[in-house]
Amino acid sequence: AFWLGPQQAAIFAEPIERLRIRREMEKTRVDLGRGFLVQEGGGERRTLEQASDGKDLILLHFWSPWHRECELYLPQLSEIAASLKELGMATAFLLVQAEEELLPDARKMREPLVKGEVTWLLDRADATLAQQLRVQNLPLTVVLDREGRVLFHGETGSPEMWEALVTLRPEIAKVRPKEQG
Repeated sequence: AFWLGPQQAAIFAEPIERLRIRREMEKTRVDLGRGFLVQEGGGERRTLEQASDGKDLILLHFWSPWHRECELYLPQLSEIAASLKELGMATAFLLVQAEEELLPDARKMREPLVKGEVTWLLDRADATLAQQLRVQNLPLTVVLDREGRVLFHGETGSPEMWEALVTLRPEIAKVRPKEQG
């Protein structure tokens, strides 16, 4: 499509990139046995398999306290995490670019949120999961099955995210936030 003219390149670039990512994710398998540091865990490591707590699906939410949109969606996803767990879906929030100066801001954002239903992990500095899953914008949600296959990769809070979740678990329609429906 880019051969039509430089002015038209911007129109086609985003949909083409989404298609490329979707095709790449169809072939991607995440190693659920890979360890991540737990936020505020004092060096404790946890795998995605442990974070999934035996559930069929795991929702990964990539976030950073330095992105305004993350601040908007974090409370919403934290609140529905308990309902998702009851519906067979675990939730893990991965802090992207977990640099030392970022941690106090991350802690501050997490403090008022619902505790216990979300596993809070730090993405690794080496061979990051964000790189493997081509996280280019934050916030981003990825849903994996127990074999590590990517079932959804997209913008957090988007209608597409909720449609994908409802397709995977129709009962999720009951916990979908009103402002999204």
